Amino acid sequence: MSKIKFQRKNGWIELDSWIEERLGRPLTSEEYHSDSLMIEGLIEPNISGNHDNYIITTEEGQLFYKSEQFNSDEAYAELLAEEISKLLDIPTAHYDLAIFRGKKGVISYSFIKEYDTYYPGTDILLDFCEQNLDNNSEKRKLYNISNRDSIERTLDKLNNLEDIWSILEDRFKNNYNKDIIIPRIIHGLVNKLIFDILTINIDDHTENWGILDDNELGKILAPQFDNARILNLHRNILVERFASKETLQDKKLDLTVDNSTARKPLEVLKRFLDISSSEYRDLVIDKVNKLQEGIHDIPEIIEQRTEHPMPSYLKDYFITTMKDHLQKVNEVIYDTKGKKK
Repeated sequence: MSKIKFQRKNGWIELDSWIEERLGRPLTSEEYHSDSLMIEGLIEPNISGNHDNYIITTEEGQLFYKSEQFNSDEAYAELLAEEISKLLDIPTAHYDLAIFRGKKGVISYSFIKEYDTYYPGTDILLDFCEQNLDNNSEKRKLYNISNRDSIERTLDKLNNLEDIWSILEDRFKNNYNKDIIIPRIIHGLVNKLIFDILTINIDDHTENWGILDDNELGKILAPQFDNARILNLHRNILVERFASKETLQDKKLDLTVDNSTARKPLEVLKRFLDISSSEYRDLVIDKVNKLQEGIHDIPEIIEQRTEHPMPSYLKDYFITTMKDHLQKVNEVIYDTKGKKK
């Protein structure tokens, strides 16, 4: 992740030690227990979600810390998601385990470099709504948006490949290289959707994807980030997961194919295969094969990175659950013919 040599204990970076070394003193009791810690030039709160989020300034740029929910495996989920993304050739943010003020979480560096601009999916969709849907009942009907729909509901409905493609066509209609930009972003979103299906990622709402205007590469889909909910790892494995009657396949995805009712992972996969060319079918099969071949390697890679064994229950759950789900995915693939080229 970084040239910074962090100290680790049982696999977790001791962020307190690094900060105290930078400060030249221990954190005070007030700083350690503050709900909104601020140390000028070093630490500032990053208000987001239900976690403790902080921006930490380093010589290599901004470092983001996010705590995991109590009694969950969100931190390891981010590392598992990163390694799955790399295995599937999907650009991804880089994460590491960290403890800050006694709370387990993750750290990551910003993927936004100097002179880059990042546009969250939420902003892209809201810009489109403001310019095209607010006073146009026909277009609202076309996108299945009701006058009674809240902003959150509207964003949820538009968060699908078909509508995003249309929205990008409108956004870049005057761009001279739109025929390169739009297919490139959509291909990135297709990869993201496949990732969500294969990992049962239920948290790809419009704040968790966006477009990066890269100073070198141009407009691209931003790397994957914030995947702590893959495989239901934001819940407690040993208690809630086995007590629940709801299966993983009953979970509903945020990012979908179109505005149909298909939201469960295997339903979304079937819908995607039904309307896609054989080229995209082959893409799905290729990523499934890669994941099946690399399942056992992923925990080992994480153990090498963190210099510590993964919890055995978590490793067993990951391997067993992934194998079971991929078997169901393969059944859908071979039961679905799809379109010809």
